[in-house]
Amino acid sequence: LGAGAVYKYKRRAAGGQRLWDFVAAYKAANAHRGDNYGKAVASTETMLVVGAPYEDGCYSLAEANRPLPATPLGVSRTCSDSGAAYLYAGETLQSYVKAPNGRKGDTFGASVAIAAYAYAAIIAVGAPLADKCLGVGRASCTDEDTGAVYLYVYGVDKKLRFMTELHAPDSRTRDMFGDALAFGGGGGILAISASGQSDCASSSSATPGSCARSGAVYVFASGGGGVWRFEKRLKAPDAAAEANFGRALALLDSD
Repeated sequence: LGAGAVYKYKRRAAGGQRLWDFVAAYKAANAHRGDNYGKAVASTETMLVVGAPYEDGCYSLAEANRPLPATPLGVSRTCSDSGAAYLYAGETLQSYVKAPNGRKGDTFGASVAIAAYAYAAIIAVGAPLADKCLGVGRASCTDEDTGAVYLYVYGVDKKLRFMTELHAPDSRTRDMFGDALAFGGGGGILAISASGQSDCASSSSATPGSCARSGAVYVFASGGGGVWRFEKRLKAPDAAAEANFGRALALLDSD
């Protein structure tokens, strides 16, 4: 139960009517109970990325971010709910994606976004329950559930490469940075939600308190060469406790 699935349909015109035809069903080849595959999905005309935030695999960056092996994958309780994402071209799995420094409970794959870019595609994967950790392998952790977003490039050579990891510049415990994502600007702008963020004002120096979990959105812009710079933090003008501003996002391309 709870392994998850994604179903693809295509819209067509026939006899003055608009019909929807079933095309394909997607399921993880390493599916396990409770993975929640399909919790987040995003697509271009040719590619699909699917998040499974409660997937439990423990794999290094070298072992993941590639097609799944022919033999079934095991489950490790030490990486329970670390999460994963799955990248498809058409109906064919291209890469099984893990965070390069993933840990138990990160929920990597809770949000996903994809955009056609100068490369074949740029992919963002949110891990809103990732703790703020330092050191090799994130060995020393302090603030809980601050969140993180991971960016990957899928090249014309059909290989997936890790690009960078993004964090809120003012991250705090339980901000849940990365619980929603949206690309704009042809893939050069990325909006990231932190619905648990608790400041009352638009200033990042404001003190948390009466606006607990009011929420915020952080905008990043690509500077080229794999570098992304923080551009702006957005807050609702009437920020209030438990508003969870940013829980859902959309970004419209414009000049």
